[in-house]
Amino acid sequence: MIILQRNIAIHRQPLDSLELPFQHFLYHSNYLHGLIVKEGLWLKSISEPRKSGEFGHDMEIKAISPINNDDLIIGIEIFMKSWGYHTSSIASYIETLNLNGLIVISKDISKNVLEKLQKKVKSKISVISKISDFQNNNLIFPIYHLELGNLVNEFFSLEDQLKNILDQSRTSDLANRLK
Repeated sequence: MIILQRNIAIHRQPLDSLELPFQHFLYHSNYLHGLIVKEGLWLKSISEPRKSGEFGHDMEIKAISPINNDDLIIGIEIFMKSWGYHTSSIASYIETLNLNGLIVISKDISKNVLEKLQKKVKSKISVISKISDFQNNNLIFPIYHLELGNLVNEFFSLEDQLKNILDQSRTSDLANRLK
């Protein structure tokens, strides 16, 4: 959270212009690791954010389905602004990289974007409600939407909880030293 706050303060830019620092924050915070495991998949790895200009999604998750022991490759795309040209590029790397699904972190996924994407992808696209649903989808291409606003609010809530825990710990430590 500190890294994200520093970037916002240093660059004096709104959150939606800090996509790369946000990608690195998600990677280093282990948030995605916890989310995948909590949702019921066995995590093998999460790749570091790709470099600008490289073909593909922002990050990649390799996981195993506990239901059938299948390997899953799930792309992660972070859109701080609109989808723009990404509807074409997403379609090409879905096909090229043999993804089993996509996690999209964005403000929203409009019906218009899904329709454009559907026209370019062979499989039927469906937005799923749980990450664990990636393991049950052989006939569709699943997309899990993680709403950007909710995610940022969750991080700030966690920061407040950590501050409270740290304050309680310091108070307890001080009380024990004064005994």
